[in-house]
Amino acid sequence: MTSGRDTAQRRQNKQKRPDALHTFRRINSEVIKSSATGDIAKVLAVVGGHLTEMNLVNLTTALHRLAKMTATSKSQLLLKENPTFERLLNSLSLALDALKPDEVAAQSLSNAAWSLATLQLPRAGLFSKIVTLAAGDVSSFQPFELANLLWACAKLGASDDRILLTIEPIFQEAETHVVSCTDPIPFRCLATMLWAFATAKRYHASFFGSVAEKLLSQVFAANCQEMANTAWALGKANFQHEQLCRKMAMRALSSLHTFKAQELSNMIWGFSCVDFFHKEFFAGVATTLKGMDLTTQHIANISAAYARAAPEHPVTRAAILNLLPLCCDRVQAFKPQEVSAVLLAVSKVFGNHNDNKPCSAAFLGTEASNLPALPEIVYRFFEVVAASVIPHLLYFSTHSLASLAKTLPVMHASGLQDLVSAVADEALKRLSRGSSHTDLHDCLCTLGMAERIPTLATRKGIQEGGHAVGLAFTPCQILDKKENSRRR
Repeated sequence: MTSGRDTAQRRQNKQKRPDALHTFRRINSEVIKSSATGDIAKVLAVVGGHLTEMNLVNLTTALHRLAKMTATSKSQLLLKENPTFERLLNSLSLALDALKPDEVAAQSLSNAAWSLATLQLPRAGLFSKIVTLAAGDVSSFQPFELANLLWACAKLGASDDRILLTIEPIFQEAETHVVSCTDPIPFRCLATMLWAFATAKRYHASFFGSVAEKLLSQVFAANCQEMANTAWALGKANFQHEQLCRKMAMRALSSLHTFKAQELSNMIWGFSCVDFFHKEFFAGVATTLKGMDLTTQHIANISAAYARAAPEHPVTRAAILNLLPLCCDRVQAFKPQEVSAVLLAVSKVFGNHNDNKPCSAAFLGTEASNLPALPEIVYRFFEVVAASVIPHLLYFSTHSLASLAKTLPVMHASGLQDLVSAVADEALKRLSRGSSHTDLHDCLCTLGMAERIPTLATRKGIQEGGHAVGLAFTPCQILDKKENSRRR
């Protein structure tokens, strides 16, 4: 039997609920109104004045608005150093602790995760609480909420191992949910999910195949970023789906002028990784790139993608030739791995991979050499790169050094002797210092100098001498040595 005291208490609680609901709505309204001013201090002032009264929705709304307002690293740093912001995060953590499994608020969890990732704030403890609660009820999330949550998990997990350890459950649950879902999921959400799975290195063929099939009927509505993200994810996972790639290529052709350089770079990179080449699309991209402001990373990625997708195709040749003048003008701005990538791409497209006859620039294009003449810009490119690279080989990673070595034996261009000698000399110096990296051995073998690899008995002599001797081989001599080695 219920006592009169219990009945009175319940009546009092019912009277309080409308008041509390009104308070929560009022606080949310104030947070949104203050954020509309663009003044972070005003939002923090609202948070500071109502923090003890804020519920989970209020807390995540405030965090979400602050994250959207801090687009620069400087503003993010100022926000992170603010004591009110720290109190906001602590209050959010406590609010999540108080949640019961059947009280999961999908939008709040999604907003909180997205905000932490946007702010580049890897709070492992707080993020773990979000992921654990979300994984317990993935089916309650709207597609865009789940997509944003997975994006945040992949974004933070890629830069913080502590986060990486916490996100496994949500990816498992999301994969099961998406694959079995019969309700329509928008292209944008599916593209974001693919990007997240690829970034988190979860290359499950069953998931990628299921999502690819769901995307097919929606390609007509996809925008530039969504197609670029999808192509990039397919390439990252090395998942081939020719029908989807073809549909995206044809869709993109009608709107290439609306793409950003990064989007085009990601899209052709993804296509090239899965061996997909669409002549009209790649030709259209090459033309579109002429009027774009490309970074050195763009140039490196695009060159590598064309060379990988169709190294012998005229479209690829034209695309690389279009980029080489820009490469020459900006050679000093290239990072070691970028210049190595461009050199390797040029060698794949213009190098002589099938003919090992001795030759020199003076004989190119003659019947005696039986080789097509290289365009003048290719000669200029190698001359400019050699002058820029040789003084900085010390800063090249072993992998980048090996990539350089791969380009030289197949290029019959003048002026490469110094670069050949410098690359070999640098590889020998690193071996003499005790490095046993296989790329260094490959580097010298590629240059036809396997016998020059120092043994333990000779390393000391090379170190004392400071220079590797007898390395002045021309590209033609390198080819002769490789051919003679194969004959032996």
